[in-house]
Amino acid sequence: MLKLHHQKLIRREGARRIVAISDIHGWYIPLRELLEKGGIIEAVSEKEAVFSVGDDNFRYTGGDATVVIPGDFVDVDEQGRKVLELITSIEKESQYAGGELIALSGNHEMDLLRRDSAYWGKLEGFIGWISERPFAAVINNILFVHGGINNRAFEQLEGAKREGEEDLMETFERVLEEDEEFRWEVVNRSFDLNNIDTLQKIIQKTEVEYVVVGHVSIYGKRQGE
Repeated sequence: MLKLHHQKLIRREGARRIVAISDIHGWYIPLRELLEKGGIIEAVSEKEAVFSVGDDNFRYTGGDATVVIPGDFVDVDEQGRKVLELITSIEKESQYAGGELIALSGNHEMDLLRRDSAYWGKLEGFIGWISERPFAAVINNILFVHGGINNRAFEQLEGAKREGEEDLMETFERVLEEDEEFRWEVVNRSFDLNNIDTLQKIIQKTEVEYVVVGHVSIYGKRQGE
């Protein structure tokens, strides 16, 4: 297993536009289409291209937008390398325009680093970058995290709080740094969207107004299912 050395919680203020796309799971074409529709990239001719992914040529058009990918961008899919090439190209090009791309770790990224060494060869050159992904981000008044903060995670945080830590986010950031099992908790355990009590706890104790989570798709489900 790779040892992680990077900032576990990202904080940003003053973002003028935020675009969030989660759970890509190695699907390059849908990701490309979403980014084009969102005005982040534009397909251009080879002559006009600023960067290329395979045979596709692009330029960055997102300006100062903050693009957040709350985890699970990798998967055992033949397009996974192209997904990483696209994400890291946007990460680089957005900086020149005053924007930013923030890709968080999800359970698929952690699982890849923990045990799926057979898949590493397909992603040669990207493993170090994947290992440096943060686990949560607070952008303006929005908390982004892949699996969410459920009741069990809250209990762990309350128990770990130290004297001098003024708010739960301080504890959250420290525990993300120190405790690998807690990191696995927040990326792999589903946040219950119907649990209003937990949602209120998150909003009150982290002083955010919105929470964006990935991990569990509810596409196509009817209310009550």
